[in-house]
Amino acid sequence: MLVREAKEVARQWVFEEAGRLPSFYGAFFSGSINWLPDGAAFSTTSDVDIGIVLAGSNPPDSPGKFLYRDVILDVSYLQNGQFQSPDLILSDYHKAGAFRTPSVILDPSG
Repeated sequence: MLVREAKEVARQWVFEEAGRLPSFYGAFFSGSINWLPDGAAFSTTSDVDIGIVLAGSNPPDSPGKFLYRDVILDVSYLQNGQFQSPDLILSDYHKAGAFRTPSVILDPSG
């Protein structure tokens, strides 16, 4: 499987599952998937890290790692207050790194 194929599987999960959550605010790739070329081989033992941004101050427990269509997804739920401005995102090195490349999967606000 190639990186682009693993990303597409992750996108499908976001659209089919996470995007249906009533408090869904957005989703993005985080972690090493952002630094891998789309045409590179994607190891079956690697995971795709996904940040799911939810409206409200108390997101539910994150699902963590699970297998979806032969790809290991590692999903974290995050509170939308952390994403209200570029300054907030860039002031946190964990989040800032995820946005150094185009990583947004779904942004219902446009």
